[in-house]
Amino acid sequence: LWLTFEELKNDVPHGIQQVAQFLNIPTDQDLITKVTQSASFDAMKEAHQKRIQAGKQRMGSSNHFRSGTSGNWKGAYSDAQSKALDSLFNKQMANIPIVTDFGNGLR
Repeated sequence: LWLTFEELKNDVPHGIQQVAQFLNIPTDQDLITKVTQSASFDAMKEAHQKRIQAGKQRMGSSNHFRSGTSGNWKGAYSDAQSKALDSLFNKQMANIPIVTDFGNGLR
């Protein structure tokens, strides 16, 4: 299974169905809806905060959940750094038949 964060964010129910099929887990619309709702950024962040308050933190720090969006990494790099990274990525991936979309269109 090859499923990117961007693809999953674009169509969560379809992505969940793909993962379930890959794992041979039978599903129905009710299950897909429940998983979609439970896996939303807001639901996971809320559950995480409840676990912290209850002293039952299971993962990450209090800022483990940032924005739930794709592409925020771009703000961490200067334009020159971003162009250098894109150039290196494209060079290294030139012969790899994987299509990617990091917010700038497909490669």
